Amino acid sequence: MNRLPSAQAFDVVIVGASLAGCTAARLFALEGLSVALVERSAARDAYKRHCSHYIQASARPVLRRLGLDKLLDDVGAIRNGMIIWTKHGWVEDVPLLDDAGEITYGYNVQRKTLDPLLRELAVATPGVIPFFGVSASKLVNDEGRIGGVWLADGRKLSGTLIVAADGRDSMLAKLAGLVPKLKANSRFDMNIVFGGIPSKGRVSSKMWFHGGAVTLAMPNDQDTFVVAHMDVQEKYADFRADPVKLLVRTLANLPNGPDLSSAPVLRKPQITKRYDNLFRRPFISDMALVGDALMTLDPLFGLGCGFAFQQAAWLVDSTVDALRRKMPITHSLRRYAGTLGRNMRGHVFLNNDFSRRRNLNAIEHLMFAAAAKDRIMAQHVGSLGARLIGPMKFLAPSKLARAVWICLTRRSAPS
Repeated sequence: MNRLPSAQAFDVVIVGASLAGCTAARLFALEGLSVALVERSAARDAYKRHCSHYIQASARPVLRRLGLDKLLDDVGAIRNGMIIWTKHGWVEDVPLLDDAGEITYGYNVQRKTLDPLLRELAVATPGVIPFFGVSASKLVNDEGRIGGVWLADGRKLSGTLIVAADGRDSMLAKLAGLVPKLKANSRFDMNIVFGGIPSKGRVSSKMWFHGGAVTLAMPNDQDTFVVAHMDVQEKYADFRADPVKLLVRTLANLPNGPDLSSAPVLRKPQITKRYDNLFRRPFISDMALVGDALMTLDPLFGLGCGFAFQQAAWLVDSTVDALRRKMPITHSLRRYAGTLGRNMRGHVFLNNDFSRRRNLNAIEHLMFAAAAKDRIMAQHVGSLGARLIGPMKFLAPSKLARAVWICLTRRSAPS
């Protein structure tokens, strides 16, 4: 561990050492800035349990920047893709392309593998000073601006930029008086980790839209298999009573669903009755929010991990120049907020909209029906799901016209 400096003043003070916090810490330090990384848990192997374990392909450039992609390959993380079933048939897993036209992908990896790996990578970065096993108790008022945090043990950490990366129930946000906005989610969600199912290399996950429910089966590292299920509130009590039995039965009744009746359950099922979408302002004074402290979305589409990586990178890119020059950072934080809006507004709208509905709408039916019959449309649907394109590109007139033409001229989807 790095030695604690006598002067506890830093360029950046980050509270929360999960995905967004550790990503920001390492990227700021790689730019030559001094970073305090505060984490209330003393355990280096602590990890988030309520998660789909799915990193979207849109985050891969940040994983490369961090040097994390090679580490994920080394520990056996699964290079992911997705096969999707609706009543219109299967949408195949077509290789996705990044902005440079190269094939790209995300990762399936357990948080018990990912979180300690990233945390150790961040702490080992020169310029990052860890403060683990202690929480932030107060904000430092520095002539009307947020200029640091007081730790519960009485130490004061000052910084030009303060970063709240301390989760959905962010203490820093509460201390700053930021009231979250909530958008209702009509479904409960649950996930169960099964073991003894070998997977290596690149293996497609499966996603079923059936009735008002959505079920995902995702191969993971260390021969594990994560199953996530989101269903209408009326069925919560049934699943709560015996989640493993009902989920195994649900999978067995789905088209090409896996038989997990003999697979061991490795962890107590995680089930949440109401996981409403939560949003906060991106910054206040000289404090920025990233990750779950900024927003937590319906886990159905697996956006949390990928967006945490991307948000942290956008914050670094927006503020690093001002921090290096010892300039005021208000304008830089406004740039960060603008970047968030441009890149995430459409995805957040779609997430909120589907959280309220039980079924696909007319346009979604059209696009899935076309994607089940046409490889180009399958790639197009996959690119939106991986957040490589936004809703505006997804709904481009040329793509809508192609979808209509395919549905009118091709009678059945390939098996």
